[in-house]
Amino acid sequence: MKTILVVRIIVAALLLTLGVLSVLTGIILYTAPRGSGETVAAFGITKSDWSTLHTYFSFGAAGTAVVHLYINWRALIYYLKKIVKR
Repeated sequence: MKTILVVRIIVAALLLTLGVLSVLTGIILYTAPRGSGETVAAFGITKSDWSTLHTYFSFGAAGTAVVHLYINWRALIYYLKKIVKR
């Protein structure tokens, strides 16, 4: 398999994984009780720690999205030009 194809697969899988983890931690934080972050929210992890994980997953997803756009820039421009021509 070509190297760029492997990189694209890894980046897409990482983006999907980090996006799903960000959504899941966001749901946990949304449903957690209000108040300080020192009470156990879910799975024995404090609300403060869930917030930290959510931040890391979200920044990771954003950074991976930038890499994904960089890798697929030519394809994106091709599709956009094709849409504009219609």
